[in-house]
Amino acid sequence: DKHDLSKFNKDTLPLYLQQLCDKMSHEASIFTANHNEANHVLINEYQRGQGIIAHQDGPLYYGRVAIISLLSTLCISFYKRPPLKNNNMECPATHQLILEPQSCLVFEYDLYRDLFHTIHECTYDV
Repeated sequence: DKHDLSKFNKDTLPLYLQQLCDKMSHEASIFTANHNEANHVLINEYQRGQGIIAHQDGPLYYGRVAIISLLSTLCISFYKRPPLKNNNMECPATHQLILEPQSCLVFEYDLYRDLFHTIHECTYDV
């Protein structure tokens, strides 16, 4: 069953990540404390020109995502169906958002549940 959470081990987060999650739950109210707290942390580093393939996060995670951009500007694009290639004219993005360094994007509902999101492989975003 693809919705079975028992195959995942729940590890204790390193202190710095736990503090970040606590701030997102208790101070910023991005996630609700004691109910649907952040349940997954990914840390990715992308080199100039790298991106991530269009994807949906799926039902294993709480239906809200917080993306934090630390050091660089990026453009995240949302699609009704995955584009065949970067900036596919047959499937234009429904939304495109610029994240500046040290910013946080939170999305949920239709953007999380129904749309694919990607960061295109390109050497510039704006």
